[in-house]
Amino acid sequence: MKKMTKKELMTKIEALGLSEGDERIKRIVCSLIGHSRIITTCFGYIYCARCGDQIGDALAGYWNGENAVVVGHNCETCRTNYEKMGWEDKLFCPDPFKERNRNNRRRKGGQDDQVSILDRVVNMGTARGESCV
Repeated sequence: MKKMTKKELMTKIEALGLSEGDERIKRIVCSLIGHSRIITTCFGYIYCARCGDQIGDALAGYWNGENAVVVGHNCETCRTNYEKMGWEDKLFCPDPFKERNRNNRRRKGGQDDQVSILDRVVNMGTARGESCV
């Protein structure tokens, strides 16, 4: 099967007639070219940062994230992996290194969520130079 180019993908998306900010576009992109390796995590579950679908389970299953970039991390592993990624992984994904993403998501009312215990454990490992996923 021939790999779809960015131009071909954007032509298909435009043909749908959806407004530019429509969240369905992200799910359609993942359906057409696959999930991004830019991810978010929560208690061992792995989610595509583009569409939000659960794509892995590191808690009760096995997930190999050696080429992944975790949103909110700023470790050397994530930076190296991000540089290796092509447009397919980066399209419609949040910037994983933005300061707001590093400070976690915001709740209604504008209060910052506390960093989860799992995030603290993962970040302790990356501070020692271990892999972030």
